[in-house]
Amino acid sequence: MTSKRIKFLSIVIGTAFLASSAIATPALAGTESISEPVVYESQSLNEISDAASNVTIPDNTESYTINKDKTYSFYESSSDRYIWYKFTLDRTIIGNFTSSYELKSNSLPSLYIFDKTGTEMCDIYPGYADSYADYTALRKGTYYIRLYIPYGISGSITFNLSETEPDKYYQSFVEDYEDASTLNDSYTTSDEITQSTAYHGILGSNNSVDWYKLNVTDAAADFSFTQTVFKGYGIHVRIYDMSREEKYADQEVSNGEVFNQNLKKGSYYVEVTNKLTSDSPNPETVHSYIINPDGSESSDKPSERATERRGDFQFTYYHLIPFWGRSKLALSSLGEITASYNGVEYKVSKATVNKKKHTIRIRSLEGADKSINKAVKKITGGSGVLTFTVKPYIVTAVSKVSIKKKKDGTVKAVKVTINGKPYSAKKNEFEYDSSSKTITFKGDNISGSYTIND
Repeated sequence: MTSKRIKFLSIVIGTAFLASSAIATPALAGTESISEPVVYESQSLNEISDAASNVTIPDNTESYTINKDKTYSFYESSSDRYIWYKFTLDRTIIGNFTSSYELKSNSLPSLYIFDKTGTEMCDIYPGYADSYADYTALRKGTYYIRLYIPYGISGSITFNLSETEPDKYYQSFVEDYEDASTLNDSYTTSDEITQSTAYHGILGSNNSVDWYKLNVTDAAADFSFTQTVFKGYGIHVRIYDMSREEKYADQEVSNGEVFNQNLKKGSYYVEVTNKLTSDSPNPETVHSYIINPDGSESSDKPSERATERRGDFQFTYYHLIPFWGRSKLALSSLGEITASYNGVEYKVSKATVNKKKHTIRIRSLEGADKSINKAVKKITGGSGVLTFTVKPYIVTAVSKVSIKKKKDGTVKAVKVTINGKPYSAKKNEFEYDSSSKTITFKGDNISGSYTIND
């Protein structure tokens, strides 16, 4: 028998074997594989092309761990194949779903993420320059990845669902899509928020709206909202009275834009949504946002209070200090600093603040004896100094801003009043849009925007 005939018979026998079993395709070991995935050949291609229809998820699926590469290798088959993986999230994430491939065919595979009901969350297509990767935002819960391999191709596929900066993009109130009691999709299930605290949220593939109940206890509050767009366009912020009959704000916020709204003392509902109208959800969006009900934490007050230890002393203080402009950076500008020593807590009464090096040296504790004050001064000197970070002062609609223009209408100078003293913004710290009469601030010292009312 000739070598060509032997080779032909081997291909025929191999193809027949592949078509005869539901687990016919060899699943070679992948980067993170712990068992051979089950291959299914019974699902319809119509389910793939129709994102609105739910697919049927098989009982037997291989587990997958996010942030790890998974590789699946395969040979030619006479029918389409579906390989399923299962993963569980213990929190809401913004995920970057990526893929790569090595194929010996012009036909290309595809990957999908579904929730446990079979509703599609995300899809990517290895081999296509603009769709081999995509962002998705997924609430806490169980999900499935389906790899679709068309018949007649061989090669390998590698994919990864990686979490994007979890310390920066997260939910302050974690929603589990499998537990309705955790959802804030309606004003009736809104989460309560208070002044002087920043709240983080995520809108995405299976979360199109968040509701909050805000209680303003001061005479007034400067409500602040910012967002980061990973996919899609702007999202809407709506603020209502408690009857929801009066609407104080209905603003579409773009990527990086700061939206501010001054609110009087009282109670409000806040709706954050990627819906264009109340009946048109837009799942093709992924956003992270921050609500600051007071606005002051991000503009003129210290934030991120944390604890550090130096020897037998434990210090608690604000680590982010807003830019102070031309005003004096006094101890009172840093907020309250406390020191615990031998089980007793003291307030810091005197300290040396270095504006250039951003350091604090404690010199005296209120109510402490001479020996303790001597010890705290020594422990916070040299390499033991406390450090802080300067954050931008955020200009809002209620800030005091003045400008000077040249004869041709361009802006010559901009001044912002910070802590009662005017600060002259540098030329690289602002841009002026003459059509909207809006000044946009940028840089390490100052940010936000302000519209000039002539």
